[in-house]
Amino acid sequence: MNVDYGSLISEVGKLISERGKNYGEPLANMRDIAELFNVYLKGKDKVEAVDIPILMILVKVARLMKTPYHIDSHSDIIGYGGISKGIAMRERKSGKAK
Repeated sequence: MNVDYGSLISEVGKLISERGKNYGEPLANMRDIAELFNVYLKGKDKVEAVDIPILMILVKVARLMKTPYHIDSHSDIIGYGGISKGIAMRERKSGKAK
C-alpha cells in the first residue's frame, strides 16, 4: 500500500486552520496551555499518571477560554474527569496515592 504523505501533511494543515477558527492562533493557544500547566505543575517533582487527565482538562480549559460554547470540549472535560477519578480511586486503593 502506497501512502501519499503530501496529502496527509496537507490534510493536517487544513485541520490546524480549522482548529484555529475554534481555538485561536496556535501559538497563543499553546502559551495559554503552558501557563495553566505551569500553575498546576508548580512544586511537583515528577508527572504521574493521575496528572495526565488533569493536564488534558487544562488543555480543554485553555480552548474554552476562546470558545466557551464549544460543546465537544465540555464533553472531553467530563471524560477526562472520569478517567482521573478512576485513576485516583485505583491508586488510593493500591496504596500508591499520597
